[in-house]
Amino acid sequence: MAVATLLVLAANYLPWWGFLLTLLGVAVGLWAAVRLFTGRLLERLFSIHFRAKGAVLHGAGAKVHSVVPAPGPPDDADIVGVEKRETGLL
Repeated sequence: MAVATLLVLAANYLPWWGFLLTLLGVAVGLWAAVRLFTGRLLERLFSIHFRAKGAVLHGAGAKVHSVVPAPGPPDDADIVGVEKRETGLL
């Protein structure tokens, strides 16, 4: 909205070359903003929350007392939908 207002004012109150310079300045500014926000700044803005959450865990550790294997997957008879598999719908 502000860019459109700037261009309208430049078109009304500046000579043609002033309008072109204003248009060029707006284009360069928008290009610089896109380059800035698509780079590391955007990455940092999105990672601030995760860094704050992770700062609490700085220096934390975990102690594993034992490792027990988990039970295997259930047989086909225990799975819901066996009827579909037997009829060929799956």
